Amino acid sequence: MKLAVDVALLLPEKINDLVIELNQKFDSLSKLNKENNLPHITLAMGVIDESEIELVNNKIKEICDEFGSLNLKIEEVYHIIKPNGKKSFAFRIKLTDELKKLHGTIMKELSTIFTYDVSIDMFNQDDEVDPISTFWVENYEKKHENPDNFHAHISLKCNNDVIYDDIPIEFKASKVALCHLGDHCTCRRVLGLVELN
Repeated sequence: MKLAVDVALLLPEKINDLVIELNQKFDSLSKLNKENNLPHITLAMGVIDESEIELVNNKIKEICDEFGSLNLKIEEVYHIIKPNGKKSFAFRIKLTDELKKLHGTIMKELSTIFTYDVSIDMFNQDDEVDPISTFWVENYEKKHENPDNFHAHISLKCNNDVIYDDIPIEFKASKVALCHLGDHCTCRRVLGLVELN
């Protein structure tokens, strides 16, 4: 069985609480929570076979052994226009050298495993999956061939315009997870978890 997956930085409690609060306040497209729809910062996306979960988790652990906890900063609320013409709101994360290096290393080390031929049935089926979800996975490798194209962010999954001015916010991230993706590329199920040193 093929799975659409995300390698993601999970967030500390105070940032989770803020993201979930805004997600609910501005009419959630997908209801974020701390159990099975996790706020996160995507480091890589792709498709793996279910039999490769252990292999991928071992590679992630090897990579993370070389990194310490990351000091990160939320710089602003911003949005992009999705292929369906709707806005997608997120917190922009300042791209530090360490964050850029972690992303680039994960992409490089998983390049022989990840594929990008993705279909709806590879996503978590607990919710109906919008076909647009496949767009982000199938284009991830091509978009990030150059590590400078990495735009670290925390998606807020809101239908309405998000207003939040109490920024910048500094925080520390220390957990990297392999997650099965759900509707709109949410982190629906943790398949592996590693602590940064």
